[in-house]
Amino acid sequence: MFAVPRRRGTDYQKLFDRIRMENDGLPARPVRQWTPSKLALIAYYLKPFSEICRNGWYFLDAFAGNGANDAGQLGLFKGSALIGATQQLRATRLALIEADSDNARTLRTRIHRVRPDALILEGDCNERTREALNSFDNRGLPGFCVLDPEGLEMSWDVIKACSGHRVRGTPYELLIYFSTPGAMRVASVTDERMVAANEEALRRVFGGDAWLPVAEQQRVGALDGTEAGREYLGIYEQQLRDLGYRHVMSRPAFAHAGDRGLVYHLVFASSDDNARKIMNQGLQRAFAGQLPMQF
Repeated sequence: MFAVPRRRGTDYQKLFDRIRMENDGLPARPVRQWTPSKLALIAYYLKPFSEICRNGWYFLDAFAGNGANDAGQLGLFKGSALIGATQQLRATRLALIEADSDNARTLRTRIHRVRPDALILEGDCNERTREALNSFDNRGLPGFCVLDPEGLEMSWDVIKACSGHRVRGTPYELLIYFSTPGAMRVASVTDERMVAANEEALRRVFGGDAWLPVAEQQRVGALDGTEAGREYLGIYEQQLRDLGYRHVMSRPAFAHAGDRGLVYHLVFASSDDNARKIMNQGLQRAFAGQLPMQF
Protein backbone atom coordinates (compact mmCIF):
# COMPACT_ATOMS: atom_id res chain seq x y z
CA MET A 1 0.00 0.00 0.00
CA PHE A 2 2.81 2.41 0.85
CA ALA A 3 5.92 3.70 -0.85
CA VAL A 4 8.75 4.65 1.49
CA PRO A 5 9.62 8.37 1.13
CA ARG A 6 12.91 8.88 -0.67
CA ARG A 7 14.70 11.41 1.44
CA ARG A 8 18.14 11.70 2.92
CA GLY A 9 16.81 12.78 6.26
CA THR A 10 13.87 14.32 8.00
CA ASP A 11 14.20 17.91 9.08
CA TYR A 12 12.27 17.75 12.32
CA GLN A 13 12.61 21.48 12.84
CA LYS A 14 10.60 22.01 9.66
CA LEU A 15 8.19 19.36 10.84
CA PHE A 16 7.75 21.25 14.10
CA ASP A 17 7.14 24.42 12.08
CA ARG A 18 4.47 22.62 10.09
CA ILE A 19 2.51 21.58 13.17
CA ARG A 20 2.84 24.92 14.95
CA MET A 21 -0.26 27.06 14.91
CA GLU A 22 -1.25 30.65 15.49
CA ASN A 23 -3.38 31.54 18.48
CA ASP A 24 -6.96 31.18 17.24
CA GLY A 25 -8.54 32.59 20.38
CA LEU A 26 -9.70 29.20 21.64
CA PRO A 27 -8.32 27.31 24.66
CA ALA A 28 -5.25 25.14 24.22
CA ARG A 29 -4.29 22.22 26.43
CA PRO A 30 -1.06 22.70 28.44
CA VAL A 31 1.37 19.90 27.61
CA ARG A 32 4.87 18.79 28.51
CA GLN A 33 7.85 19.28 26.25
CA TRP A 34 7.82 15.73 24.91
CA THR A 35 4.38 16.18 23.35
CA PRO A 36 5.51 18.07 20.20
CA SER A 37 7.78 15.14 19.35
CA LYS A 38 4.92 12.67 19.23
CA LEU A 39 2.80 15.16 17.25
CA ALA A 40 5.67 15.58 14.77
CA LEU A 41 5.78 11.81 14.42
CA ILE A 42 2.07 11.70 13.55
CA ALA A 43 2.54 14.48 10.98
CA TYR A 44 5.58 12.70 9.56
CA TYR A 45 3.66 9.47 9.09
CA LEU A 46 0.34 10.87 7.88
CA LYS A 47 1.86 12.73 4.94
CA PRO A 48 2.99 9.62 2.99
CA PHE A 49 0.01 7.66 4.31
CA SER A 50 -2.47 10.17 2.89
CA GLU A 51 -0.53 10.52 -0.37
CA ILE A 52 -0.65 6.80 -1.04
CA CYS A 53 -4.30 6.36 -0.04
CA ARG A 54 -5.57 8.20 -3.11
CA ASN A 55 -8.81 6.27 -3.20
CA GLY A 56 -9.64 7.53 0.28
CA TRP A 57 -8.73 6.94 3.91
CA TYR A 58 -10.18 7.32 7.38
CA PHE A 59 -8.85 8.98 10.52
CA LEU A 60 -9.90 8.18 14.08
CA ASP A 61 -8.69 9.97 17.22
CA ALA A 62 -10.19 8.39 20.34
CA PHE A 63 -8.78 10.95 22.81
CA ALA A 64 -8.96 14.09 20.70
CA GLY A 65 -8.62 16.79 23.37
CA ASN A 66 -9.51 20.28 22.20
CA GLY A 67 -7.34 20.25 19.08
CA ALA A 68 -4.47 22.47 20.24
CA ASN A 69 -1.52 22.09 22.62
CA ASP A 70 0.37 24.78 24.52
CA ALA A 71 3.95 23.63 25.03
CA GLY A 72 5.03 26.76 26.89
CA GLN A 73 8.18 28.30 25.46
CA LEU A 74 8.00 25.96 22.46
CA GLY A 75 4.69 27.54 21.45
CA LEU A 76 1.30 26.32 20.25
CA PHE A 77 1.00 23.08 18.31
CA LYS A 78 -1.82 21.38 16.47
CA GLY A 79 -3.19 18.43 18.36
CA SER A 80 -3.38 15.04 16.65
CA ALA A 81 -7.02 15.65 15.69
CA LEU A 82 -6.17 18.92 13.94
CA ILE A 83 -3.15 17.33 12.24
CA GLY A 84 -5.47 14.67 10.86
CA ALA A 85 -8.02 17.26 9.79
CA THR A 86 -5.53 19.46 7.91
CA GLN A 87 -3.73 16.90 5.77
CA GLN A 88 -3.34 18.20 2.22
CA LEU A 89 -4.82 14.97 0.84
CA ARG A 90 -7.91 15.00 2.98
CA ALA A 91 -9.29 12.06 4.88
CA THR A 92 -12.54 10.73 3.48
CA ARG A 93 -13.96 10.90 6.96
CA LEU A 94 -12.72 11.97 10.38
CA ALA A 95 -14.19 10.66 13.62
CA LEU A 96 -12.99 12.32 16.82
CA ILE A 97 -13.92 11.32 20.36
CA GLU A 98 -13.43 13.46 23.48
CA ALA A 99 -14.74 12.74 26.98
CA ASP A 100 -14.47 16.22 28.48
CA SER A 101 -17.44 18.46 27.64
CA ASP A 102 -15.46 21.72 27.51
CA ASN A 103 -12.77 20.16 25.34
CA ALA A 104 -15.37 18.62 23.04
CA ARG A 105 -17.06 22.00 22.61
CA THR A 106 -13.76 23.71 21.75
CA LEU A 107 -12.76 20.84 19.47
CA ARG A 108 -16.01 21.09 17.56
CA THR A 109 -15.50 24.81 16.94
CA ARG A 110 -11.85 24.42 15.98
CA ILE A 111 -12.18 21.39 13.72
CA HIS A 112 -15.35 22.51 11.97
CA ARG A 113 -13.52 25.62 10.75
CA VAL A 114 -11.44 23.36 8.51
CA ARG A 115 -13.56 20.20 8.26
CA PRO A 116 -17.27 20.96 8.75
CA ASP A 117 -18.06 17.33 7.96
CA ALA A 118 -15.98 15.86 10.79
CA LEU A 119 -17.85 13.63 13.22
CA ILE A 120 -17.13 14.73 16.79
CA LEU A 121 -18.49 12.55 19.55
CA GLU A 122 -18.51 13.53 23.20
CA GLY A 123 -18.07 10.69 25.62
CA ASP A 124 -16.01 7.69 26.68
CA CYS A 125 -14.13 6.07 23.80
CA ASN A 126 -14.90 2.66 25.31
CA GLU A 127 -18.55 3.38 24.63
CA ARG A 128 -18.37 5.42 21.45
CA THR A 129 -15.61 3.92 19.31
CA ARG A 130 -17.91 1.52 17.49
CA GLU A 131 -20.25 4.41 16.67
CA ALA A 132 -17.28 6.35 15.32
CA LEU A 133 -16.10 3.38 13.24
CA ASN A 134 -19.59 2.85 11.84
CA SER A 135 -19.29 6.27 10.19
CA PHE A 136 -16.48 4.74 8.07
CA ASP A 137 -18.92 3.11 5.68
CA ASN A 138 -16.49 1.90 3.00
CA ARG A 139 -14.88 -0.96 4.86
CA GLY A 140 -12.34 -1.51 2.12
CA LEU A 141 -10.57 1.81 2.66
CA PRO A 142 -7.46 2.05 4.88
CA GLY A 143 -7.50 3.96 8.14
CA PHE A 144 -5.21 5.43 10.77
CA CYS A 145 -6.20 5.39 14.45
CA VAL A 146 -4.57 7.48 17.18
CA LEU A 147 -5.29 5.93 20.59
CA ASP A 148 -3.74 8.17 23.24
CA PRO A 149 -5.15 7.50 26.73
CA GLU A 150 -3.77 9.31 29.78
CA GLY A 151 -3.35 6.02 31.62
CA LEU A 152 -5.20 2.71 31.78
CA GLU A 153 -8.66 3.90 30.83
CA MET A 154 -8.85 2.40 27.33
CA SER A 155 -10.20 -1.13 27.03
CA TRP A 156 -8.86 -3.84 24.74
CA ASP A 157 -12.27 -3.84 23.05
CA VAL A 158 -11.34 -0.50 21.43
CA ILE A 159 -8.24 -2.10 19.90
CA LYS A 160 -10.25 -5.07 18.62
CA ALA A 161 -12.92 -2.83 17.14
CA CYS A 162 -10.36 -0.70 15.27
CA SER A 163 -8.36 -3.67 14.02
CA GLY A 164 -11.42 -5.53 12.81
CA HIS A 165 -13.37 -2.78 11.07
CA ARG A 166 -11.68 -3.06 7.69
CA VAL A 167 -12.86 -6.18 5.89
CA ARG A 168 -10.67 -5.94 2.75
CA GLY A 169 -6.95 -5.29 2.77
CA THR A 170 -4.70 -4.79 5.77
CA PRO A 171 -6.27 -3.71 9.07
CA TYR A 172 -6.25 -0.07 10.19
CA GLU A 173 -2.90 1.28 11.29
CA LEU A 174 -2.80 1.78 15.06
CA LEU A 175 -0.68 4.27 16.99
CA ILE A 176 -1.18 3.51 20.68
CA TYR A 177 0.22 5.20 23.77
CA PHE A 178 0.66 2.38 26.26
CA SER A 179 1.03 3.43 29.90
CA THR A 180 3.83 1.10 30.93
CA PRO A 181 4.37 3.01 34.22
CA GLY A 182 0.64 2.82 34.91
CA ALA A 183 0.60 -0.96 34.50
CA MET A 184 3.73 -1.32 36.64
CA ARG A 185 2.31 0.86 39.40
CA VAL A 186 -1.22 -0.55 39.49
CA ALA A 187 -0.12 -4.19 39.34
CA SER A 188 2.33 -3.78 42.22
CA VAL A 189 -0.29 -2.67 44.76
CA THR A 190 -0.82 -5.20 47.55
CA ASP A 191 -3.32 -3.25 49.67
CA GLU A 192 -6.37 -5.51 49.74
CA ARG A 193 -8.67 -2.49 49.57
CA MET A 194 -7.32 -1.62 46.12
CA VAL A 195 -6.30 -4.93 44.56
CA ALA A 196 -9.71 -5.84 43.11
CA ALA A 197 -10.23 -2.46 41.41
CA ASN A 198 -6.67 -2.43 40.08
CA GLU A 199 -6.98 -5.92 38.70
CA GLU A 200 -10.19 -4.95 36.96
CA ALA A 201 -8.41 -1.97 35.37
CA LEU A 202 -5.66 -4.23 34.02
CA ARG A 203 -8.19 -6.82 32.89
CA ARG A 204 -9.92 -4.06 30.88
CA VAL A 205 -6.67 -2.86 29.29
CA PHE A 206 -5.50 -6.34 28.29
CA GLY A 207 -8.91 -7.86 27.64
CA GLY A 208 -8.14 -10.82 29.91
CA ASP A 209 -5.71 -12.17 32.49
CA ALA A 210 -2.51 -12.61 30.46
CA TRP A 211 -0.85 -9.96 32.65
CA LEU A 212 -1.71 -11.71 35.94
CA PRO A 213 1.34 -14.05 36.26
CA VAL A 214 3.62 -11.04 35.84
CA ALA A 215 1.72 -9.07 38.47
CA GLU A 216 1.97 -11.96 40.91
CA GLN A 217 5.74 -12.11 40.43
CA GLN A 218 5.98 -8.36 40.82
CA ARG A 219 4.02 -8.39 44.10
CA VAL A 220 6.32 -10.95 45.71
CA GLY A 221 9.45 -9.16 44.51
CA ALA A 222 10.48 -11.72 41.91
CA LEU A 223 10.36 -8.95 39.27
CA ASP A 224 11.24 -5.32 39.80
CA GLY A 225 9.15 -2.56 38.20
CA THR A 226 11.34 -2.22 35.12
CA GLU A 227 11.37 -5.96 34.45
CA ALA A 228 7.62 -6.18 34.97
CA GLY A 229 7.07 -3.22 32.65
CA ARG A 230 8.94 -5.01 29.88
CA GLU A 231 6.77 -8.05 30.41
CA TYR A 232 3.51 -6.07 30.31
CA LEU A 233 4.59 -4.33 27.13
CA GLY A 234 5.60 -7.64 25.57
CA ILE A 235 2.21 -9.16 26.37
CA TYR A 236 0.43 -6.16 24.85
CA GLU A 237 2.53 -6.34 21.69
CA GLN A 238 1.94 -10.08 21.33
CA GLN A 239 -1.80 -9.58 21.64
CA LEU A 240 -1.61 -7.12 18.75
CA ARG A 241 0.20 -9.76 16.70
CA ASP A 242 -2.49 -12.23 17.66
CA LEU A 243 -5.04 -9.84 16.11
CA GLY A 244 -3.21 -10.25 12.80
CA TYR A 245 -0.71 -7.38 12.83
CA ARG A 246 2.53 -8.53 11.27
CA HIS A 247 4.55 -5.52 12.40
CA VAL A 248 4.42 -4.26 15.97
CA MET A 249 7.01 -1.72 17.10
CA SER A 250 7.39 0.27 20.29
CA ARG A 251 9.58 3.04 21.61
CA PRO A 252 9.78 4.55 25.10
CA ALA A 253 9.13 8.23 25.70
CA PHE A 254 10.92 9.88 28.61
CA ALA A 255 10.16 13.02 30.58
CA HIS A 256 13.84 13.92 30.80
CA ALA A 257 17.04 13.37 28.89
CA GLY A 258 19.15 10.39 29.83
CA ASP A 259 16.32 7.84 29.96
CA ARG A 260 14.89 9.26 33.19
CA GLY A 261 11.18 9.31 33.87
CA LEU A 262 9.47 6.85 31.53
CA VAL A 263 6.14 8.38 30.45
CA TYR A 264 4.75 5.68 28.15
CA HIS A 265 5.62 3.41 25.28
CA LEU A 266 4.44 4.42 21.85
CA VAL A 267 3.26 1.28 20.06
CA PHE A 268 2.67 1.09 16.30
CA ALA A 269 0.83 -1.82 14.69
CA SER A 270 0.61 -2.43 10.94
CA SER A 271 0.53 -5.27 8.46
CA ASP A 272 2.12 -3.34 5.61
CA ASP A 273 5.87 -3.73 5.03
CA ASN A 274 6.47 -0.22 3.75
CA ALA A 275 4.31 1.29 6.48
CA ARG A 276 6.65 -0.35 8.97
CA LYS A 277 9.66 1.21 7.24
CA ILE A 278 8.10 4.68 7.22
CA MET A 279 7.20 4.56 10.89
CA ASN A 280 10.54 3.07 11.81
CA GLN A 281 12.25 6.04 10.18
CA GLY A 282 10.27 8.36 12.41
CA LEU A 283 10.67 6.32 15.58
CA GLN A 284 14.44 6.03 15.44
CA ARG A 285 17.03 8.74 15.88
CA ALA A 286 18.16 7.99 12.37
CA PHE A 287 19.20 11.37 11.02
CA ALA A 288 22.46 12.86 12.19
CA GLY A 289 22.28 16.59 12.67
CA GLN A 290 18.50 16.62 12.82
CA LEU A 291 16.40 17.47 15.85
CA PRO A 292 16.07 14.12 17.64
CA MET A 293 12.73 12.71 18.63
CA GLN A 294 12.40 11.43 22.17
CA PHE A 295 11.59 7.82 21.36
